[in-house]
Amino acid sequence: ERLAGGAELSVDEALEQAQLSESVAGDADRALELLRKVQRRAPDNAFVTFSLGALLLQRDDDDGIGLLEAAGRCDDEVMFRVCEMLYGYFARHGRKQEAELWHGRYAERQAMEQAAYGERNAIHLGDRFEPHDLTPGELERLRAELAAIPGLRKAYFAKKQVAYFPRRRCLVLGFSVIPPWRFHSARRVKEMAARINAEVHFPDATLIFSIDGDIARFAKGLRRVADSRIK
Repeated sequence: ERLAGGAELSVDEALEQAQLSESVAGDADRALELLRKVQRRAPDNAFVTFSLGALLLQRDDDDGIGLLEAAGRCDDEVMFRVCEMLYGYFARHGRKQEAELWHGRYAERQAMEQAAYGERNAIHLGDRFEPHDLTPGELERLRAELAAIPGLRKAYFAKKQVAYFPRRRCLVLGFSVIPPWRFHSARRVKEMAARINAEVHFPDATLIFSIDGDIARFAKGLRRVADSRIK
């Protein structure tokens, strides 16, 4: 309807249109035509380039190889899938040397992804933090959503410095619900973490943790970051 009315689709919408042309309409040729068009519009969009390359590999077209490699260079979040697809493609076509190369890269990438997951899902005493880079609008919305949660005393927000894939933001929110004179309640802390996760819209994946009780010493570095106190 939008196209019929003369509107131009955004890159994301055009990508979705191409994907639906294959998955719903079952028209792979139409999907390929649409993907080529949107990739010319957005050659640096990793997801568009990846989708085009993947479709070409499904058609046993070697032109997809370079596109997948380019997608991985644009965005390291898709690189794991690139390694997996190229290994499978070369193995399927009996290209043993190239398959072994991409299998090695796949295994290496898998180990890196596991290490990245570990450092993004835990807080340690040696962790370092730096100011968040939210826009004023993002920060205002975040403050408002936190302020609407009853029982939340304090909130500190920053970026955690990471060794793996530093281009991917690792955001952290440390919160407090218990006044110093009150008894620490693990149940109350767990309920608050769940509520924050459900009701607050973060701009990227965010590690949410309590700074009450024994964990307080882990959050000293977070408190020292400039402008980290947002509630």
